[in-house]
Amino acid sequence: TLRFMDIADARGLGQVSLRYVGFGTEFVDLDGDGWLDLVVANGNTLELEGTPKRLQPEDAFLFWNRRGEYFYNLAPLNPALSAPHVSRGLAVADYDNDGAMDILITHLGEGVQLLHNEMQTGHWLKLRLRSRNAAGQPLGFGDGTKVIARVGDAVLRRAVASASYLSQSSRVLHFGLGDARQVDRLEVRWHAGQPAWYTNLEANATWELTEGDPVPRRFFPTPISSVPTSERSPSSATEPSRAGSASLSPTDGAGAPRQLSAVGPLAGAVTASSATANAGGAAPASSPVDERSRQVDFWAKHRAAVNAMKVENNLPKAIKLFREALALNPQHEDAHYYLGQCLAREGDVPGALDQLAALTRINPQSHRGYQQWGTLRAIFATSDADLAAAETSLQKAHALNPEETGALLVLGEVALLRGNPTVANERLTAACQTNPRAVGGFFLRGYLAWKRGDHAQARRLLEATRQALGKEWVPKGATAEGDVKQKWHVESTPLSTFWERWNGALEPDQAFAALDARLTAR
Repeated sequence: TLRFMDIADARGLGQVSLRYVGFGTEFVDLDGDGWLDLVVANGNTLELEGTPKRLQPEDAFLFWNRRGEYFYNLAPLNPALSAPHVSRGLAVADYDNDGAMDILITHLGEGVQLLHNEMQTGHWLKLRLRSRNAAGQPLGFGDGTKVIARVGDAVLRRAVASASYLSQSSRVLHFGLGDARQVDRLEVRWHAGQPAWYTNLEANATWELTEGDPVPRRFFPTPISSVPTSERSPSSATEPSRAGSASLSPTDGAGAPRQLSAVGPLAGAVTASSATANAGGAAPASSPVDERSRQVDFWAKHRAAVNAMKVENNLPKAIKLFREALALNPQHEDAHYYLGQCLAREGDVPGALDQLAALTRINPQSHRGYQQWGTLRAIFATSDADLAAAETSLQKAHALNPEETGALLVLGEVALLRGNPTVANERLTAACQTNPRAVGGFFLRGYLAWKRGDHAQARRLLEATRQALGKEWVPKGATAEGDVKQKWHVESTPLSTFWERWNGALEPDQAFAALDARLTAR
């Protein structure tokens, strides 16, 4: 079974991009180290206040890929990329045929911005593919073709595909090779033809491969710099457009060449057949027809269960359908997760914890599984042992995704409940520094300041709480001590009732009275 996980936060691509609206995205190896970097053109659709009305500009992203472990945004280090624009398209190509992939961004009302790449330090190889049409003529550009390059033990994959918003990148495939001086073996899976293999292709060269032709041919493009100015076409001009041109250069060693590791950037990708073959030996005994029927039945029940939960708000019906779906596919993570939510909302906390525990057994990297298990265990804790177990699970969630602040905020609450105000303040402060909308973090830090006798700081943090709630926030009313133990809902945390029902009062004695009564009573 193929499993897809959202690891954007854990790889540095999540929180940093939440406020932005992307209008162009490309994976491209900008420094030639064999790992695909990510460049994004952003431009908001909201208008700025004032006259005349203008759309809100945003700066671009250039995420450098550190060997698949983490993406670092280098755009703030480059003046051309850090200047905000209302961008509406992005394309990548080696426009001057120097072996490095360059970037073109279109800006609304400004024109285009051409960024010349001076980051590349590794060796490279480019491929021009010529696919055949129905008449057998090699007039195509290889659209839909997949290419797998083996460089030592590294595996690099590319495809002739994708079109960004109002943009089209070059169909010439580019491979960064690091220190390698050749591609040892190249497999070309033509979209409508037979696969082909080539060996020992020299680096720092462009090769033309024609469908059905076993012989690769070295292609010698004419560099832009060698073409007389009078003969250059508008598309090859190097003069800046209205938005100007700039260079992408390594900063503080960021573009230094790195060794190719044993596994390439996409070497973990598998086909459905190989995933099944590697999942545990023998293939299931059921026939393909039976398997297909089972899958169709599973998805029918799963979708009906989600609809019952989210649209009809019929939790008993959703629980029944999720259980039936899991009987057909016991390994489905979403079904376990949503069933756990439904059971918790119906008051079956042990059942909910069982489902979330099953989720983390199926996928030990499930951030949401550990976070929800820890949160639920903390909400209904009756002893310090319960809180300790919750803390352990939440720490696992935070370790899996340090950028996401939800687990860290609940860890702060658990520290408060366990009588550790210093640890609580450290965790809550860290969460607020990362997430300016961490309402609970500001509120609980205000409580801790009030308990220390610092009323001025407590008031400032209550003001920060109000600001984090946003301009359209409307108080729900005061919280009474007896309101604490309510039916759990998905967004609940152990102490969330107190700021959810805060009436907006900036007087600490009034704002924190109910919370203090709860914590003092433990």
